Amino acid sequence: MKNIVKFGILFCLLFQACVKLADDLHDPFEAGQWTLYNTLTGLPGNKVSAIATDKAGVMWVAFPGIGVASYENGAWNLFDASNSGLLSNNITCLVPMDNGGMLAGTAAGVAIKPATGEWRPLFGYLAMNSLYVTAIKIASNNDIWIGTNNSELWVVKNDGSVINIPVKDLVHIYAIEENSKGDIWIGASGGLLMYDAQEQEFYISFAALPITSLFLDSQNRMWAGTDEAAEVVWADASEWFSSLDFMSVMTVRDIFEDSAKNIWFATSGGGLIKYDNVMVHQNMAEYTGFYEDHINAIGEDIDGNLWFGLNTKGLVKYTLPIK
Repeated sequence: MKNIVKFGILFCLLFQACVKLADDLHDPFEAGQWTLYNTLTGLPGNKVSAIATDKAGVMWVAFPGIGVASYENGAWNLFDASNSGLLSNNITCLVPMDNGGMLAGTAAGVAIKPATGEWRPLFGYLAMNSLYVTAIKIASNNDIWIGTNNSELWVVKNDGSVINIPVKDLVHIYAIEENSKGDIWIGASGGLLMYDAQEQEFYISFAALPITSLFLDSQNRMWAGTDEAAEVVWADASEWFSSLDFMSVMTVRDIFEDSAKNIWFATSGGGLIKYDNVMVHQNMAEYTGFYEDHINAIGEDIDGNLWFGLNTKGLVKYTLPIK
């Protein structure tokens, strides 16, 4: 069992500009601008659960109950269970593949969109297609880790074999991430489960604290968002070092790092939060005029713009400011 040490509290109510070079921007005149997309402007739905960009630069956005849509040249192309091979219109997560494809976790299994081809079920047998998938991670060895909402963890090995790992104490699996050593971290309602790749053993940490999001940043820090605990903890070399206190009760739904090394947190109840590696900037909430306090997902398009998926009001595009 690995020891957990949490210390340090950082907070601030300031907002600091990010770094972006003018020649990196698709349209420099949009620098520092926030743009809202919703059904009134052509968005397929106003609730967004996941955002991902594939190797070809196509951005995909999941709309729970509606399906998944690609965004190209300013137009949305919607795919659902009636016009494609998607198993369900309830899309929970999106994961780009190195070969150009895209994986989608759904309420009825895993679907795949090959680099050239249509959406279809990833598996050809009922047992896997019937899973309510809540998290997917493609590991560096090409194993596919699949988490569900009913205490089941599946691993599709790169040789095609499938392993089922019951994790009854974890219940709902929210996130799966890999650290720089190849260890797999699994965040769930029952705590944090870590698979040591070298020892090939599982370890449980934070057993009493639900882990709702995980993210490995460019400094090899593993970030873990919690459920209604008003904090995010981070680790280096698999040991817990510090925490950020967000000063209000919220759930961290997603974590993302932009090109300027800022860490962004999508929260349910606390709005959008940015950490610039010095201070926490927590003023992007409804009380300051931000669109909504409930943000479900964060993504980035091929031009470096950030996209934030809201819970009821659509999708927000943010172009990083020029320093």
